[in-house]
Amino acid sequence: MSRWLGKELKDAIPAEALEKTSQKLYRLLSPAVAMGGGPLVGVNGVASVAHGNSRAAQVVGTIKNTKMAVESGFVDKLRAELEKIQKSIS
Repeated sequence: MSRWLGKELKDAIPAEALEKTSQKLYRLLSPAVAMGGGPLVGVNGVASVAHGNSRAAQVVGTIKNTKMAVESGFVDKLRAELEKIQKSIS
């Protein structure tokens, strides 16, 4: 993201301000940073992974997201959508 922003805004924003802005955007947009973790796709069930350096609020966010995935039937819904896609391309 930093490289893209650098190319797009190199003449409009000083390099230091651009780097700070890029870091802020990364923290806001990266699920691992913002929420501490996310679902581990490719397992037959719900599993979440958090970064080892996560703060308490991020661990809480990961637990809440995992709970929501279980309660919403995330795995079954994902499996059904992937089966639809597979049938449409076969």
